[in-house]
Amino acid sequence: MRQWWPVAFLFGLLGVLFVFVFLLARSGDSTTTETSTPASATADAGSATTPAAETELTMEQFMEMIEQRQPRYEFMEMPCGVDGTLLEVPKQANRMATNRLGGVATDMMSIALGPPVEGQGRPSLDKQDWEMLLVTNPANGATYHGIDLHHLSSGVQYHITEWNLAALAPALAAIPNSEWTVEERILARVLTQRAAGVDDVELGFAALQGAYAANFGTWYGKDVAIPSSAFYALAAAYFKQALATDETLPPEGRSTTLMVQGEAYRLLGRQADALAAFRQVRDLGLLDEHTLPVLDQIEGLAEAGNYNLERAAVTGMTVPPGGYYLDEMLPAINGHIAYARDAWNTSDNSDSILAAIDALLAAQ
Repeated sequence: MRQWWPVAFLFGLLGVLFVFVFLLARSGDSTTTETSTPASATADAGSATTPAAETELTMEQFMEMIEQRQPRYEFMEMPCGVDGTLLEVPKQANRMATNRLGGVATDMMSIALGPPVEGQGRPSLDKQDWEMLLVTNPANGATYHGIDLHHLSSGVQYHITEWNLAALAPALAAIPNSEWTVEERILARVLTQRAAGVDDVELGFAALQGAYAANFGTWYGKDVAIPSSAFYALAAAYFKQALATDETLPPEGRSTTLMVQGEAYRLLGRQADALAAFRQVRDLGLLDEHTLPVLDQIEGLAEAGNYNLERAAVTGMTVPPGGYYLDEMLPAINGHIAYARDAWNTSDNSDSILAAIDALLAAQ
């Protein structure tokens, strides 16, 4: 069984830094997301698509290259938890056991930023796993990942007894769901999970997906309806609720949640709250040789009043060849976060933040 808590922990840190530790976590696990090998992967071997050459590509050339190398998913039918409509859901390899502490979220980023499986070419940065794995019921807007529907169909833990998107988010419901941006679809998934009774800690990790969708969408020049700062605020609010009320969180899970919460606070410019969360992580004393350097770095950034995303300096880790375009992304992403930061860094109430997000959509 894959250990999700250290992976999910790094997923929440610095937006893009966690991929390096994810590489280490995957080193002993050969399970991959179900894809078919694109025909272009073999043809491109040894050509200008090698990592060294890719650093010289323009964004347009890069986009054309990865368009030819999209992972292709097999599908299965699963019933919607609201009305039983059969939905075509992309399969996830070995992802049905648990989504504790952001397991699905981590898989998304392994496709988006991790190195490709040998022979499959470069991973996609545009059509990321969070977009490809989302499925929306066109009749009612309920939105899922396959793992959500698996939990609902088991009937053990989660149930949707009432669902009315127009009541939960009027402005979102007023937009045809076929026209939703990726982050709007992720917002719908958060609302669907909340209606199903999903734990606050999981809602926090689901909200982080929206933050990364907005960040990457900004770099690609897409229309971003909901800024990442709104999702960071929502995630931090859910984490605060979980830490205050969820006595079932194991010590490792509490450490993970606190560190991700602290990083969300740092990105929101909430210096005192970020440092308080980081101190609590240290007090738990559960850091390993890879997470401790990350904490040292982000805590130092918070102390210095630096609220930008930065590349992590993780002990013993090698930077992927070509940087996987992280360095090129960060200036645009940081500008996006800074632009919206002050509008989203004052509330710790998840319901208030959701209402503010809907009001933002209504004003557009």
